[in-house]
Amino acid sequence: MLEQTVRNTIEKHNLIEQGDHIVLGLSGGPDSMCLFHVLRTVFKENEIGLTAVHVNHKFRPGAAEEEQEYVENLCKNAGVDCRSFVFDCNKIAEENHMTGEEAGRKVRYDSFFEVTKELREKGIPPEKIKTAVAHNMNDQAETVLFRILRGTGTDGLSGMEYRRKDEKGMIIIRPLLDVKRADIDEYCRSNKLDPKKDKSNDEPLYARNKIRLDLIPYIEENYNPGIKDALIRLCGIAYEDSCFINSEAEKALKKALISNKKGKCVLDIREIKDLHSAVLGRVIVKAMNLAGLSSDMTNSHIKQAEELIIKGETSKSTNFPHGYIMKIIYGKAEIYRQEVGETAVGTNMEIQPEKATETKIEIQPETAVGTKIKTQQKPRSGNMSESQPKERPGLKISILMKEDFAEKKDAAAFDFDMFEEAYKDNGDTFESIVLRT
Repeated sequence: MLEQTVRNTIEKHNLIEQGDHIVLGLSGGPDSMCLFHVLRTVFKENEIGLTAVHVNHKFRPGAAEEEQEYVENLCKNAGVDCRSFVFDCNKIAEENHMTGEEAGRKVRYDSFFEVTKELREKGIPPEKIKTAVAHNMNDQAETVLFRILRGTGTDGLSGMEYRRKDEKGMIIIRPLLDVKRADIDEYCRSNKLDPKKDKSNDEPLYARNKIRLDLIPYIEENYNPGIKDALIRLCGIAYEDSCFINSEAEKALKKALISNKKGKCVLDIREIKDLHSAVLGRVIVKAMNLAGLSSDMTNSHIKQAEELIIKGETSKSTNFPHGYIMKIIYGKAEIYRQEVGETAVGTNMEIQPEKATETKIEIQPETAVGTKIKTQQKPRSGNMSESQPKERPGLKISILMKEDFAEKKDAAAFDFDMFEEAYKDNGDTFESIVLRT
């Protein structure tokens, strides 16, 4: 029955076709072991290619190495190619100011992409390489509830997609999304798969674990015993609504798009300024995607861009993460990544006096920290504000602060010493970084 469910999911969502090469995330746990066995059962050996990818996160010394060896031997005995990657995720998390869970996800998908690149270099067409991950129906319910708790919109309520393409062009598929965790456990028992269980999954260490181990059982006992099914229904309804709104946004974007060349997207704002906010917001996101920005956009960024488009005032602009900007120019919205000498927020920036005699840097609280500035000449220390720019021959730097930001406690002025703490003398160049606001 489980195999037929997976087969139906694959066919319904066009996840796998004959001749595809599947990059399978294989941890050795019940979900990935189930998917490994199902794919080798449903498809004949000559119908698809299969490469297993195992990532040792070094979270559990000893046990992690045992699981790696187990997966490698399993694949060897099955005649399946296996690539293993080892990362110190605790160290990566600390260095990048992220949680261990976030670091683990990052290195997994980096590993999937590494193998995907190798397969492309061997001549396999990119559209024929699919990365299969083993998220199941319970994972979907937990994801939706997690997003509700954090605050989300219709797209977030839609849950994880059966199939999507990430920012690197990697196709991600989830063949087990219609399968319950209990059915996976039973499948593993009946087929004697002997999966390895990560004991940390049974400990409330992360938010997702707490939702699975504490919150959902509490809701089931006190409010709704069918909460997981209810969340899956909500997910399905939201997905249908999201698909419709996004299709309308695609039509509007196509109509408004003037050009999209070399990372610069230009829109005719007359075609979109009267759209419903639900559609306009998605047009903005899709346009930012075309320009090259695919992550870290918040609702605040979108709302500021909507206001900019509706008002349509020439020369007005708003900043997005990673140095991207939307600027209104005579009835057009231009979206691009900022170059040397332009206003830079939350991005890396190099200032060269011969190219930029005056540079203004606008600081906003949500994007200021992490802004890197590299100058050919070291400006004098002291407060940096529009009224007190620091000058050197051929170079003028001033930092502008949003009025509402400057009025906040401890943010009345931006002390240039915050930069100097991070200065690195590199010949004639000085690097600085916004350490705090």
